[in-house]
Amino acid sequence: MSIYFGTDGFRGVYGEVISPSIAYKVGNSLGGLCSKGKILIGRDTRRSGSLLSLSFASGIMSHGPYTCNRLSYKIISL
Repeated sequence: MSIYFGTDGFRGVYGEVISPSIAYKVGNSLGGLCSKGKILIGRDTRRSGSLLSLSFASGIMSHGPYTCNRLSYKIISL
């Protein structure tokens, strides 16, 4: 099984394909491309969402405090 990147973000089975480490690496890659832009992190209400979104944000912020002007979270109900 592989990670799916699409219009709804990246998907995979938590613990099998998607992990906090993978989320961090994806965020780190995005942070390297971001030049003081805005990033909105959206997630659903699954239990794994908070850890994955924090790992993703940590990857972005690993590039320094001025990587992006604003980093926001959005939680949606399914």
